[in-house]
Amino acid sequence: MQLINSTVYEKEAQSRSNAIEQTHRHKQLQKDNQEKAQFANFARQHAINATAPPSSMPGSGPASRFEILIDGISFQVLKGGNKLVKLPGDINPPNATPKVAFVGDVKFHRTRNGNLVRHGIVKAQQLVGGVKKVNEQCKTFSWNGIVFLKRTGFAYLFNYFSLAVW
Repeated sequence: MQLINSTVYEKEAQSRSNAIEQTHRHKQLQKDNQEKAQFANFARQHAINATAPPSSMPGSGPASRFEILIDGISFQVLKGGNKLVKLPGDINPPNATPKVAFVGDVKFHRTRNGNLVRHGIVKAQQLVGGVKKVNEQCKTFSWNGIVFLKRTGFAYLFNYFSLAVW
C-alpha cells in the first residue's frame, strides 16, 4: 500500500472528474447526432414533402417542409427534427397528441400545446436546469410534525402510526 499526498490526490481527482464529464458529454453528443440522423432518414422516407411559400415560414431557410402524420394528427418538422409542431389548421385538442411517441425509433414527448419535442432535448434541458435548493424551510410543514394549512386555519397533527389525528 502506498501513501499519497492530499494535493496530488486532489489534482488527480479533479482531472479524473473532468475526464468523466468530458466522456459523458461526448457520449451524449454522439447519441444526439445518431438520433438526429435516424429521424432525418425516417423523415425523408416517410414524410409528405410539401412546399410552402417563403413568406409563410420566416427564417426557416429553404421553402420546403416535411409533414408527418402521427395518430391522425399532422405535424410539421422544425429545428432539424428536434421539434414536431402541429399544423395551424389542425382541429385536434392538445391532449389528443400521445404523451410519448416513437417516430422512426426516436422518442418524442408531448408539450402542453400538443407539440412533440425529441427526448434528447428534454433530457438535456433537465440536466442543465438542475435542482434549485432553497435554504428556508417550507412554510406548510415544520420539523415537529405539525402541518399548518393557511386556507382553513386548521392544524393537523401527524401521527406516524396512522394517517392523521384530528
